[in-house]
Amino acid sequence: MFYVGNNGAFDRMVREILKEVKNKYNINYYVVLAYIPKKDEYSDYTDTIYFDELNTVPYKFRIIERNKIMLKKADYVITYVRHTGNAKDFKALSEKQGKRLINL
Repeated sequence: MFYVGNNGAFDRMVREILKEVKNKYNINYYVVLAYIPKKDEYSDYTDTIYFDELNTVPYKFRIIERNKIMLKKADYVITYVRHTGNAKDFKALSEKQGKRLINL
């Protein structure tokens, strides 16, 4: 099972690759939403999931909290960090929690 966000170029690339290889490698994945999308934002919700506990999180912190929820569920973490920001913080948190990390 793979979990991927939906808020950046890396997330979009991963989602497309997961769609492509899903049947070939018999994997499952979810695109984990940080916000309930507007009706016209997606045309296909079949691969998305939203965690209700995000409803109590202030809007501007939902991506960070969504990432923490995914991290809690993860055995492995795949990151791509080029500069400071959420990705770098997420990588550091993954390391601190002792997750098996693959940094691209």
